[in-house]
Amino acid sequence: MWVPLHVHSQFSILDAAADVHAIAKKAAFFHMPAVALTDHGNMFGAIDFYKACKDVGVKPILGCEFYVAPDSRFDKKKNMEHVLIFI
Repeated sequence: MWVPLHVHSQFSILDAAADVHAIAKKAAFFHMPAVALTDHGNMFGAIDFYKACKDVGVKPILGCEFYVAPDSRFDKKKNMEHVLIFI
């Protein structure tokens, strides 16, 4: 079984255009037990995604993709860490 843990929706405008309901339906179509939503820097689709997954019998995994600056967000010279955080 495969569970996608790095999925973007229409709320990550530069990375994806998928509707949260479509993501849930596609996961159910492929008999996935769960699917994650990890939009960039926001969780605007979390509630709709959660409800859509529950409606089709797929376990929703809520998360967010962040960039974390080691010292200051104003210091652009250092490498920023790219992290996924799940709730």
